[in-house]
Amino acid sequence: MFLNFHLQMCGIFGIITNQDTISVGKVVFGGIKRLEYRGYDSCGIVYLFNLSYT
Repeated sequence: MFLNFHLQMCGIFGIITNQDTISVGKVVFGGIKRLEYRGYDSCGIVYLFNLSYT
């Protein structure tokens, strides 16, 4: 059976690292670009620096 309608799906991309050598901005931007076809109007970025859990 073939579907004759477009299914909309969401996508989530994330990265967690403690390495200073990785270019987080480039990795996140690349991940968002790969998800871009899923909908340009719902994109956001959260960046936390020196977050510690106690």
